Amino acid sequence: MLYALLILVVVVPYLPAIGVLKRAGYSGWLYFLFLIPIVNIVWLWIFAFAEWPNIMANVSDR
Repeated sequence: MLYALLILVVVVPYLPAIGVLKRAGYSGWLYFLFLIPIVNIVWLWIFAFAEWPNIMANVSDR
């Protein structure tokens, strides 16, 4: 029971990140990188400043 509660407390706050990643054109599975210390900070910087795949697709459609 305690482990189930722990998983809920750790995973549920990150669920909105899946939606953001999918809207940006990335795989929702990348949100697991947010659960790894230090890697989450690096990934956040990469995510913030990289070209998003869905934006690149919209630009090429024009």
